[in-house]
Amino acid sequence: MPLNSDQQFAVDFNLHDIPVAAGLPISLAVEAQLYGVSENDLTAYKSSIDQHNAATAREIASMPEAAAFLERFSAGQRVVFLGDSITTYRYSYAHVLRHL
Repeated sequence: MPLNSDQQFAVDFNLHDIPVAAGLPISLAVEAQLYGVSENDLTAYKSSIDQHNAATAREIASMPEAAAFLERFSAGQRVVFLGDSITTYRYSYAHVLRHL
């Protein structure tokens, strides 16, 4: 069953990361329970977001000015994003750039 808008909001903003940040690992089963969805539905929803972000990254990568910017980085290099909820939002630039 597809996630409702409240469940999507909670997943999109990674609300389960609050206990994770406190050092409490959250399994997929527990994460699904927190959101009130099945593991399969949660995995499918997260996969659809990841596919969307990958497509956005491909679009960005095709821009000439992006190539010059991306040349500054090497594979495996870490980039830190500082910010409020916009950096954790699953559709954020931080998640899109992960695909680049």
